[in-house]
Amino acid sequence: MTISVVKECRGNGGMSRPALQIAVLVGAGEMCHISAFDFHATTRPSLAVMAKPTSPSSSKAEFRDDGRALLSFAERVRVRCRKCQAPGIVLMQRDGAQAGANFRCGSCGTAGSIADKDWFGPLVVGGKRHCQFCGHSWSVAARRLAPGARSPRHVKARCPQCDKETRNVAVLSPGVVPGEPTDPYLGLALLLVAETRFGPLWCYNEEHLSFLKDYVTASQRRRTNATTHHSMFVRLPAWMKLAKNRDEVLKGLARIEAMAATSHALG
Repeated sequence: MTISVVKECRGNGGMSRPALQIAVLVGAGEMCHISAFDFHATTRPSLAVMAKPTSPSSSKAEFRDDGRALLSFAERVRVRCRKCQAPGIVLMQRDGAQAGANFRCGSCGTAGSIADKDWFGPLVVGGKRHCQFCGHSWSVAARRLAPGARSPRHVKARCPQCDKETRNVAVLSPGVVPGEPTDPYLGLALLLVAETRFGPLWCYNEEHLSFLKDYVTASQRRRTNATTHHSMFVRLPAWMKLAKNRDEVLKGLARIEAMAATSHALG
């Protein structure tokens, strides 16, 4: 390996000093660009890392939220077939104001569609009403249903005021379980999932993965005028945002990246 010549500048008293602090240690074959000086990469361990290489794996100094919501990444969602577990894609298609999502397994032919009101994932059902004992405003009930379970018409709710149970709380419209690693249209299990000791880490697709990596590796994360409470990065779980968890989150994202590459190779 060779290092290009470093020009020196003369300070007071004629003492020479480097024009820039640019001792670099980066991977073989990488190039580091600093001002007017170009330094070729070297693997000599005696050189200190004092500049950032132009490497795709290097961390970003800053992440600026562009306000994108989670669903903006869900045009193509990588999932597993509910019958044969083969990888596949839930595809969102738009025709003017009309939108629909469809899935068909390339291995076993299992299909699903929003138009047919298909939902294969878990649901949360719940309702609210005045307590029948103390009249407290709104005893709220919530109950999780397993995939394929029939939604009940009524649920029970315990009053937070008098701690008595109210029966026959009418069920409102079922909803998706927040944070569940399923696609948002049909409830199929996501393909790109990695378990961590903090909880599941998941992505809809490679674009979603890339944005998460940019966020996690950034040393500074800034909100902008585009940031709202709908922004995906505002709604990430707290454990993903902590600097002390960065290494484990990045390891999980690396496993997801390997899954994506493997499934493409198999497909």
